[in-house]
Formats: sequence, structure tokens, C-alpha cells
Amino acid sequence: MDLVGPLEETRRGNRYILVMCDYFSKWPEVFPLPDAEADTVATALVNGIFCRYAAPETLHSDQGRNFEAGVIAEVCRLLGIAKTRTTAYHPQSDGLVERMNRTLIDMLAKVSIDQPEDWDVHLDRVLLAYRSSVHHTTGATPCRIIFGRELRLPVDVVYGLPQGMQAETTEVYVQRLRQELEQVFDTVRAKAKLEQRRQKLWRDKKARGHAYEPGDQVWFQVPVKTKLGAHWEGPYLVQKKLDWNTYRVRKIRGGNVSGVRAELLPPETMPRPAANRRDVGSRAKKENHASTSVDA
Repeated sequence: MDLVGPLEETRRGNRYILVMCDYFSKWPEVFPLPDAEADTVATALVNGIFCRYAAPETLHSDQGRNFEAGVIAEVCRLLGIAKTRTTAYHPQSDGLVERMNRTLIDMLAKVSIDQPEDWDVHLDRVLLAYRSSVHHTTGATPCRIIFGRELRLPVDVVYGLPQGMQAETTEVYVQRLRQELEQVFDTVRAKAKLEQRRQKLWRDKKARGHAYEPGDQVWFQVPVKTKLGAHWEGPYLVQKKLDWNTYRVRKIRGGNVSGVRAELLPPETMPRPAANRRDVGSRAKKENHASTSVDA
């Protein structure tokens, strides 16, 4: 899940979009929200997702405060949901929702170009188009994976159903639906495995960074908020290896940053561009040196 916004405020007072997407079927759900507060997000989750589809096994999001707040954690605890999150400063680790966000904004921009203050009115129509389109990863529409059939769209009303189609009994329909869903699920799983292999090959080819052990010291690449802002902080201490390319690090003078990709962590022994390096230890040494020079 992710939040898009702030957008232009609509006439109904909405400025954000809560985006949810099922990783297996690619079925999306979106909810217009007036604000990005944790209570607002939790209410949309409970009413729009859990009451409609039941509680999922896992809920994945970025590290935004609205998703990491106590109310979300408590809801997940009560419903037995495993809450996971993306790695720090690496939104690609939630690539499905990131791509969904881009597609959603692009589609909304096209249908709301004349009335941008009414973008929330068009959300359901945008969802219909997305759900009835073939997804490149699964090779099927989200509708077919969820319902076992395609949706009846306006084009079907115009041209009618194929000739020769006959009504089925409930028993025959249920049996056919089960067979079709099993076939669709097998196809989606096979395509998902192929996509995972392709992404792993690409990731291994593009992967940068060093392998570290607990206790190693590293620099930490941080987002630049101003043109003269520091690109690097540190040194940080590696606490634990979380997976093949992700580490939990701690600033030597306190504070934790969980789940950081190796490419954002050059070793402390490697020289970094001095013009944009924020190093607490170096600053202290300079201050001591200046004090000594004055005393002399």
C-alpha cells in the first residue's frame, strides 16, 4: 500500500489517494482521502479492504509515519497481519505499487484534464479500465484472476454476447469456474516465477555495493534536501545483515536506520566526495584543531 499526494483538493475535500494492490492478481483498490493521518488510513483499510476481502496475511508499505503509526500496528496485531515495509530510501522494493501509482496518476490526468478539482469522481472509472486490462506479468486481467471471468463492459452491450452461448445451471457454472480458476492460477504462478527469474538476473547484473559483517563501519547516502546539503552521513555501524543486499545500520552516535540497501553504504575506508560529506567525527576533529591553533 502507498499514499499518493498531496494532490489538488477536490470539491469534496480530498487531497490524497490510498493505493492498495494485491501482489498475486494485481487487483487494485484506491480510496480518496482528505488527509494522510494514520487514523484516516486505518479507517479506509478496515472499511474498504478488511470488511470487503477479509484481513490479508501480509501488509506491505513504505516507512511513512502514517503506515508505521501505533494505530496501524495495533490493527495488524489484532487481525494477525504481518506488517512489512520497504527498505530505507529505496522505493523500488515496493515496485508494484510504485508502478501502479504512476499508471494511476497518468490515467487520472487524462480523464480530469478539464476538471482537475473532480479527480476523485473518476477513480472508479479508472479502476474499471485497469482491472479489465491484461497485466504484462500475469498475462491475464485482474478481473479474470479474481472472478474467473472477464467483466461485462460497455462494448459487450453494444455488440452483444457471442452466438451460441447458453445459460448454465448453478452446478455446471461452479464446476467450470473452479476449473478455469485453477488453470488461471497455474498460469499466473508460472509467469510469476519467470518474472522473478528475469528480475533476479537484472538485479544481480545491476547490483552494486560491498558485503559487510556486523561491526563494519560505512557511510550512508542520504537524500539531498537542498543544493548544498550533504550527500553522505556517517560513519554508521553495521548491526545485522537482513538479506542478500540489505543491512540494518546504526549511527555511531545513536539512532537506528533499518533495512538499507548495500549500494547506499560504501565502506568507511573508501574516500567520498569531501565537498558533500557530513561526518560528525571529522567535524569534531576540525573544531579541536581550530581550538589548538587559537591557544597557540
